[in-house]
Amino acid sequence: MEACLPVRRFTQWVQPASVQNGRRPRVIFRMSAANRVARGSIKIPWNKFGYDRLPERFSRSLPGSKRKKKPRTHKEWPVVRGDLVQILSGKDKGKQGKVKDVIRSKNTIIVAGLNTEIQKLDATEATHGTYIRMEEPLPYTDVILVDPSDKQPTTVSFRYTELGERVRVSDRTGRIIPKPPWERRDWKERSVLKDGPEDTVPASATRSTYLPSLLHFHEEIMLIHGIQPSVPKTKPSLRDLIIKELEEKPPPTELIESVPEPGLFMRIYLGMQGFFGTFFRR
Repeated sequence: MEACLPVRRFTQWVQPASVQNGRRPRVIFRMSAANRVARGSIKIPWNKFGYDRLPERFSRSLPGSKRKKKPRTHKEWPVVRGDLVQILSGKDKGKQGKVKDVIRSKNTIIVAGLNTEIQKLDATEATHGTYIRMEEPLPYTDVILVDPSDKQPTTVSFRYTELGERVRVSDRTGRIIPKPPWERRDWKERSVLKDGPEDTVPASATRSTYLPSLLHFHEEIMLIHGIQPSVPKTKPSLRDLIIKELEEKPPPTELIESVPEPGLFMRIYLGMQGFFGTFFRR
């Protein structure tokens, strides 16, 4: 049975007894059987999608289930994880706490130990069910930064120091509010961790294992596996001569370090040469 059935309606003229008195007959609109099947008014026991359900091609969203718009995030965030803030509204109004997490995609902030709600944890094989207090997110506008110099709330603005560093400055006291040091969520210090069997040793990660050459990619693969070209060259190309000369007498290191960068004219010439070479090669 097709998933999307056509919708057809027909009218039926009913001749009640009141027609004899000069009244107009009623017009009753009824849906066709196919439409009633699609609407679920006719039960279909053999329907694989359910007893009285059929998939719709253009299904409508249920009331209250519309897709919510993404909130417009703020461009500047003066509050970061680890700052001391004060709550401006709610049951914990006036209390100060440390920022536990900042959710910028939703414009919310979680303060450690404040704005908590009791939540139930389901029982598992290892533990029994219990109730715990969990921090609920607060709107970004419901918290304000606290000046560490006098422990009072203040608004901040971004300014630049003489060295060009972007800092937060208190609008009330004019002092710089430094950001707390950034910490990872999984571990605090790298020295505490031990390398596992699947970790790469730093010496192996920093070792140079690739030596650049003038060969093309397919030529390097053929050289590694000892594959001889099926069509031998009749005469060596300019690149072959350069490679041979470098293999016989490599340039000294001082000469390589003293080679200046190509100028504008040389860059244009090399670019045009590569472009026309690619164009005629096609």
